[in-house]
Amino acid sequence: MRRIADINSAKEFVRERANLLQIIEEDVGDVEWKEEGSNTYVITSPFRNETKPSFKVSGNRFKDWGGEQHGGDVFYWAQLWHGLRFEESIIHVADRCKIDISKYLRDPTPEELQASHYKQINKIAAEWMHQCLRENSLVRDDYLARSGFTLDMIEPYLVGYCPTVDALISNVASQIQLSEEDVNKLELNRRDLFTNSIVYPVHNHSGDVSFFYSKQLGEDKHYMGMKKEHPLHDLGIIYGFHIAKNELRRNGAKLVLIEGAGHNDILKAIKNYKVKELIFCYDNDSTGWTKSLNLINNPKNFGEILVTVTSPQDIDTDPHEAWKQGGDGVVYQMLSAAVVPLEYYINRGGFQLDSLTEKHRLLASLRDYLLKVSGIHLSIATTYLSELLNTTTESIKDFVSEIRIANSQLFNSEAERTLLACCMKVSASYSTAKAAGIVDNSFTSSKYKKLFISCQIASDKFGENYTPQAVLDEAMAKYVDYDLPEIVPLIMEDTYKYTEAAACEIVLDMYRRRVAAEQADRLIESSYDL
Repeated sequence: MRRIADINSAKEFVRERANLLQIIEEDVGDVEWKEEGSNTYVITSPFRNETKPSFKVSGNRFKDWGGEQHGGDVFYWAQLWHGLRFEESIIHVADRCKIDISKYLRDPTPEELQASHYKQINKIAAEWMHQCLRENSLVRDDYLARSGFTLDMIEPYLVGYCPTVDALISNVASQIQLSEEDVNKLELNRRDLFTNSIVYPVHNHSGDVSFFYSKQLGEDKHYMGMKKEHPLHDLGIIYGFHIAKNELRRNGAKLVLIEGAGHNDILKAIKNYKVKELIFCYDNDSTGWTKSLNLINNPKNFGEILVTVTSPQDIDTDPHEAWKQGGDGVVYQMLSAAVVPLEYYINRGGFQLDSLTEKHRLLASLRDYLLKVSGIHLSIATTYLSELLNTTTESIKDFVSEIRIANSQLFNSEAERTLLACCMKVSASYSTAKAAGIVDNSFTSSKYKKLFISCQIASDKFGENYTPQAVLDEAMAKYVDYDLPEIVPLIMEDTYKYTEAAACEIVLDMYRRRVAAEQADRLIESSYDL
């Protein structure tokens, strides 16, 4: 177990001595390289099939000019090709290039030593139980027949069989120092978990066995897990990801999740692995429906990761059963038909969008989703809803903006109407407001924004002599919004409690607060992508 004390210094030390071209040559295998200039070489991309070379190594940098356009240094290559985290990539490159980094390493802490000891115990336990499954023909053949798997398929996962707790503890103790405290903390003495059970070791992303799930043989048995107090328990682990991560570079950085972890846990698990698409694949039962709809009811901030979901009604009981009955082709068909959560929700909701009432019902039902969704899915929602409802993307954006502002309570409608009335009556008031920092986005209603922009058009056209009617005429010419002729008289004839100066100050203050809140939201969003 090696840990780096000074990562920045170690990084620079290794980078200066590493041979990027040599490492990539070894990784991609027998490929014809062509020299292109001084210390620059090209090949066809190792990330996809192509005939014209688009992958270039120049000095200590590489660049893939097609597809995802990956590019970076030797450490980024190690992370991309081998699915490593950053510190792991430094150690990996140093080992490959025979670079001595001992001066940058630190001694492990007592906690790290203890965790390493626990992982070694779990590894021995997992390997012994896997061997038990291979050797017990009755259990093995029954499990393989029921699951549809082969021994080669389960080998990387070390799926095993535990006959008794006593046999498990005895075999582990014969290979490694094992105290009673170790047994208790690692829950190796739990008969409900291990006795006569098929056991699934859960590996962390580095491939270490952290804990176990199991299912006892027999009818009406349920999957069992370890307690949260387990010393190696980690919500940021996704079962099978230690294998799946190495396939990300081959499949366009898509990750398929069958049931499994909660959304926050998934974000934690994948944040260092540059996943571009998550496909959720749930069972065709009440839990599966709930989890699918949860992507709408409680959308999480997945940043720029595209999230799609398969439709449970297209699956016979669950994805595993679908695979057993139809093979890989059925699964690929199911995954290719996955849709974004919004489309899934609308398809499932049975909305009849042939009437204005039904369209309003849909938007009302999506209010909470549109308040919370962000990143790429907000853009997808805007485009999808505009096409579905036969309106413009700007109208949907205005709707989202208005409900978010209303929810934040960072607006004052009366102050906005007061200021807009003053600007429409007198061009000098418009000029004063503009000089103070008022812009169209200072207003929260899309109608008010259109009228404020039209004040500028009327001012350019008529100078100081423009009238409220002139502003309305310019607005109608630019936007053709038939609600405006009804709104303008109400704005102009209303009685307001604010003076022009007070209204301007309030509108400007609310606008600045909204901008600050939006900047904070964007900062939070970007933190997920880092």
